[in-house]
Amino acid sequence: MKRRILKQGLAGTMALAVLGTAALTGCSSKEEPKEDSSQKESKTEEAKAEDSGKEEQTEGGGTLVLYASTPEEFLQVVTEEFEAATGIEVEVVSAGTGELYNRIQAEGDNPLGDVMLGGMVSSGFLPNSDLWEEYVSAYDSELPEAYRNTSGKVTGFSLVPSALMINSDVAGDIEINGYEDLLNPELKGKIVMPDPTATSSGWEQLVNMLYAMGGGDTEEAWEYVDQLLANVDGKVLTSSGAVHKGVADGEYAVGLIAESMADTYILQGMDNISKAFMEEGVVVNVDGVAIIKGAKNMDNAKKFIDFLTSQEFQQKMAECEPPRRPVRDDVTLPEGNGLTPSSEINQIPADDEYVAEHKTEMQEKFQEIAMEYAQ
Repeated sequence: MKRRILKQGLAGTMALAVLGTAALTGCSSKEEPKEDSSQKESKTEEAKAEDSGKEEQTEGGGTLVLYASTPEEFLQVVTEEFEAATGIEVEVVSAGTGELYNRIQAEGDNPLGDVMLGGMVSSGFLPNSDLWEEYVSAYDSELPEAYRNTSGKVTGFSLVPSALMINSDVAGDIEINGYEDLLNPELKGKIVMPDPTATSSGWEQLVNMLYAMGGGDTEEAWEYVDQLLANVDGKVLTSSGAVHKGVADGEYAVGLIAESMADTYILQGMDNISKAFMEEGVVVNVDGVAIIKGAKNMDNAKKFIDFLTSQEFQQKMAECEPPRRPVRDDVTLPEGNGLTPSSEINQIPADDEYVAEHKTEMQEKFQEIAMEYAQ
């Protein structure tokens, strides 16, 4: 697998690095989770990268160019397993969801990528539906009806509940079971959250708290957001990776995250780290994948969508460390893998259509409130 990592250059322009990686060990990864693996890389070839990327995919064949915003650990597993199963060489361009959407839009009718992997179906993929090819997985009929591809373009492959990540060394005896507990004055300045205007996990947390604390985009819900941001005291970060790392490192008592962000630390044996699903209610989001319109390796892209939703890979996904919550319901969750059974989570619905339509307005409203408490 070849890795290419989008990162911000010193002059503020987007640079591209092409990196070679050795064979990985599938589900045995024990590395600390990270949002941008470029922090671990020391060698880049920025000037050569763009040209080589174009040359390598001008013709279809035995390759697949994957644009991915998923966590590093999962990316290692899915690429290794897909290459082993199909013999197709995968080249990965790794960056944040928003960066990749911008890249796909900029590439227009000459896409350099084949598949976009990662990002919420309702709030990310569907509002950008003009970027994707029509394709429905060969296994779509085997998925639970609620998670099937109704758009004809976007496939859900993993369930992603929002959650709270707690460091007991910092929180001490403070009880943290939900959103209401985050208003405890003893937690002021000890709470960290990702920016809903810059990260998908932050956006999903905002949607979750609005529906859990006020039934949606209501005055009551926004009153809670105001109270929470007062207690967050300016700790709103543009990197979701910095959120879970800050909690793990003891900078904060609690972080608002996506479930999987806490799992690696817990599975590494960090007894001071735990996760909680908000007792007021949890919106379970769906991580998505789609074929980029005009993809040069179209057949291989379709094979990837099918592979991702197959029972075999969904089972493998649930067995990894950290595990990913499968979208299929014919997968057995291994004991002790850290995944709370979905039946034990107080799940609540959100109006996906309304949320997608009013996303910009809701983000702007959050920013207005956050600015009042910015340090």
